[in-house]
Amino acid sequence: MFFKGVPKTFNAITEPTKSAGKKIKAFRITQEGRGNVPAEDIGRQIKTERKASNIFTYNVGTSSATDRIAFRHPAIFPERLAEDQIATWTNERDVVYDCFMGSGTTAVASCNLRRNFLGSEISEEYVEVANERLIMYRHKIKPLSVIETSYTMPTVANGNAAALLT
Repeated sequence: MFFKGVPKTFNAITEPTKSAGKKIKAFRITQEGRGNVPAEDIGRQIKTERKASNIFTYNVGTSSATDRIAFRHPAIFPERLAEDQIATWTNERDVVYDCFMGSGTTAVASCNLRRNFLGSEISEEYVEVANERLIMYRHKIKPLSVIETSYTMPTVANGNAAALLT
């Protein structure tokens, strides 16, 4: 994630608490043993959710994408990983940019979460894969506008590629 200055959005990922709805009793177990709970917390109802840990576990491989088209790219990453990051740092209708679009996982996650997206990909083969994959998801968002451009990657004398907008 890249931001200019302080992020304007932070939507914490939450998870259910184990003791949701129960009331706090007069002690708690800590690393040092049983500790006292502040008097003002005794009898308070335990919240139903808490902020998730910052250690995440995601399925990878054949269970990491919801459609088979994605697997035409050799290095897809889990849709859930993209969805968690997009949901945390953006709101609906925000724009998400993926500078290495590949098979379009970030764009799919953006559509699922009703975010607009922009993507760049140097390989025409993977642009076709991403476009084919996104046909199923684009109906979920209202596009800001459609910009169609084509790029050519000529090789210059020293062997390096240079992008030209045509």
